[in-house]
Amino acid sequence: LESSRTLLMDAMMSPAGRSVEKRGGGGVNSLVRAASSALLRGVGGGGKVGLARSVTHLQLKRGESAKLLPATYSSSPSIASPLVVKGEGKGGAPTSSEVGGEEGGSTGVITPTADRVISPFAAEAYDVGMACLTGRGRNVNLTMAVDKFRLAAKLGHPSALYQLGMMHLVGNGVGKNMKAAAKYFELAVQHNSVEAMVELARIHKNPNKARAAGVEPSPDAVTRYYKMAAERGNREAMFELGVIYGQRGTAGRIGPKNRYLSAELRKSFSYFQSAAANGSIAAKIRVGDILYGGRLDGSRSGRGYQLPVNESLAFTYYMKAAEEGSALAHYLCAIAYTDGKGVEKSVGRAASFANMALEKGYEGARRLLLRLARQEEEEREKKEEEEVEEKRRMTGYD
Repeated sequence: LESSRTLLMDAMMSPAGRSVEKRGGGGVNSLVRAASSALLRGVGGGGKVGLARSVTHLQLKRGESAKLLPATYSSSPSIASPLVVKGEGKGGAPTSSEVGGEEGGSTGVITPTADRVISPFAAEAYDVGMACLTGRGRNVNLTMAVDKFRLAAKLGHPSALYQLGMMHLVGNGVGKNMKAAAKYFELAVQHNSVEAMVELARIHKNPNKARAAGVEPSPDAVTRYYKMAAERGNREAMFELGVIYGQRGTAGRIGPKNRYLSAELRKSFSYFQSAAANGSIAAKIRVGDILYGGRLDGSRSGRGYQLPVNESLAFTYYMKAAEEGSALAHYLCAIAYTDGKGVEKSVGRAASFANMALEKGYEGARRLLLRLARQEEEEREKKEEEEVEEKRRMTGYD
């Protein structure tokens, strides 16, 4: 069985195998026979020729070819049927009948199936596809990249499905086709592709993209796809959920004597914290803003949903974001040193952080530097006046 799998990989990667696939013929058996024939012509004697002969003459009954693949893929017709090259639509995209959906795209939220073991054949084809796409170790060849991704996708490789979706989304190597992109993303989600979950959330979030993909914009679908991705550790999804629940929570009411945090706002803050813990720079800044002002909307003035203010912890979040190169975080650290909130006041440190923010492209730091220069000049004049007053007091002269 292992030898048969090895030969099948040769079949998939051989010119003869690609020729059979492009003609839409025969599936696994035809690929094996084509590769066997190629091996018989190209290899003289030895065990590999014997192997080729033995596999060529196997009388495989209908359905037995699936035994050449890992068992987890034998019951996945939804992957094998949509991605055949035969009968593709405009731009190399699968037609609606091939993707297993109605014309115009899916309207429901796709849920992942159980995790599948990735076939070594699929992994090899995907790696070759990525090399062709990125030019890693070889020249960029988008046509071959698409070919290899489709091959890996037929074996249920989630990242191959995602890459095909992205190529159709931007028109890279194939014609731009939002409907096809959405379909590939949906198939990738079924195979637990976190990146595809995020892309589908973006599609449902943007009305223009949603309609181009043949679906209606759906806030519920956005939330559900982001939740799927967040549960799998995606920090962008965590941050977006923080924004979503924050917007929902601020629709509540705050009485003058009874300020409270709604469940949505608590979820919002929790998602921002989770995103920050998973390395999101934007989330670190957002958590810092919330702690700095004690308000869930990140504002520093006016009425809001109150949290205990913790300026010291807020500064810690700003510093973490600054250490990762954020221009905005450098500016916020400069503000903290200027005002002496959460950290000891220091005009010098404030100017240092403001200069770094300006160097990184944050123009707002320019105004702060002018303010600091005036503040430094005022402090110098004040110090000089104090020194003169001290001398007068010591000498007894008015």
